[in-house]
Parts: sequence; structure tokens; C-alpha cells
Amino acid sequence: HNYWLRSPEIKGNPETLINMIHYNDAASLALAILEAEKAKIGGRIFIGVDDQPLTRREICEAALQDPIYADKTIPPFTGLDEPVGKKRLNNSQTRSALSWVPKNKSMTAYFASKA
Repeated sequence: HNYWLRSPEIKGNPETLINMIHYNDAASLALAILEAEKAKIGGRIFIGVDDQPLTRREICEAALQDPIYADKTIPPFTGLDEPVGKKRLNNSQTRSALSWVPKNKSMTAYFASKA
């Protein structure tokens, strides 16, 4: 979002889904995985997402709620003819195996809390 909102254009289809996780939640998940390694339940692949993917356009719209972007607008998208990615990841197995949940329910909720 920061890169996109500071760029003159956004290369990519605005409707492509991006699976999100706040960087603080990614860090807490990494710690939970390291603790799991100590408990000998490691050796697995864990997915870290907030289970609420957003399109590129929605990411930019959500970020604009943050006061630090008050002077920004969404640049034009230049990848309108590119394929639309629709992959939705789910980390319910990660949450269950590690008893972990992200602090931020979604990136949209995170940005709304900063408004």
C-alpha cells in the first residue's frame, strides 16, 4: 500500500486478490512457529494470513483511511488487461495447530482503527 500510494501508477490488475497479514501479526506467528519447533511439533508448513484477502484496489482504499495518506489518491492501474488472481488462502490449520490468532482481524480493520 505504501509503495502503491506513492507511485505514479500501479502496475497490475486492480481486481487481483492479495492475501494479507499485518507485519506485527507475521512476527507473532513466526515466534509461535519457533515455540512449536521447541515443542517438537515443527517440520510443517504454516500459512500466515488474516483470512480476508483484498483486491489491490481495496488495499489502496483501506490505506487511504490512515491519516498519513490524507494527501494521497489512488494512482491509475496499468494492468487492466492482466489476468485476475483469485487465490484465497486459509490458515485455520495454522491457528489450530499453534493456538495462534492475529491481533488484527483484517488489514481493513487495522486501517479503520487509525482513522
